[in-house]
Amino acid sequence: MPSSRRADLQQKLNWMPKVWLAAQEGLRLLTHTCIVDFALEDAKELDLPAYFQDLEDVEYFSVSHTHVPHCVSQPGLNAALVKADLLSRSCTRSVYTFWGIMHCILGADPELKCIRWMRRNPYPDIVVFAEGGVVVPLNHDYFLISYLDGKSFVVDLTAAQFGWEGWLFTKKEYEEKLVTWRLEPERVNVLEEIKELDANEGRVRVMKEVIEKCFVEVGETLRANVEVPADMEEKVRLGVLEALSFEDGDEEEDEGYATEKNERLT
Repeated sequence: MPSSRRADLQQKLNWMPKVWLAAQEGLRLLTHTCIVDFALEDAKELDLPAYFQDLEDVEYFSVSHTHVPHCVSQPGLNAALVKADLLSRSCTRSVYTFWGIMHCILGADPELKCIRWMRRNPYPDIVVFAEGGVVVPLNHDYFLISYLDGKSFVVDLTAAQFGWEGWLFTKKEYEEKLVTWRLEPERVNVLEEIKELDANEGRVRVMKEVIEKCFVEVGETLRANVEVPADMEEKVRLGVLEALSFEDGDEEEDEGYATEKNERLT
């Protein structure tokens, strides 16, 4: 039963990490932020927080960007590092974006106990940071999906930012990717988190709307466990680019949103 349930989750949700990555690519296209190079850094030379100073076998890469239209990354770069940079520090926004969709897809299962928004300290294999300063992930958000038989699975749409393989794990598998001195995960206050993001993350609201629109268009296909249309990633990528470009050109925004928008584009 556990293997068939895992296979069921894999089939129903495998489009999510692909679509979230496409949304991040759309954002980079909007800002003309192109990845041009990575450099492996010596951890001893970095100003790391105490938490990371105790972690062993973590590789640190600085990433160089330049402003190039219609370019996400230069050809020939390490694909895993490119994905890590695109997904970096987007975990909270990914859970926020897919919270309603996840419940729509899985909520009708009579064996489902709950879907939770969790937060823990990760133990990365790699950390990618922009030139000029090390910003490391002290917390990490993910979905915990629990069933009435006691089985639990983790869906982590941004696991690749840490160099981790895959996005679907058993709870036991996932525990091995977290620091050991914090044994109990933190359950996020979902209503407060969504309220905060709704109020202060204008671009994420737009990305969420684009992805939800695409989901509605293919919702029946997904619920029938049929393969997601091949062009869904491209629709999201271009949809995010177009929607955010439109928002940037709208002069009738309220002052608070306009301020937030200008900050995110600088």
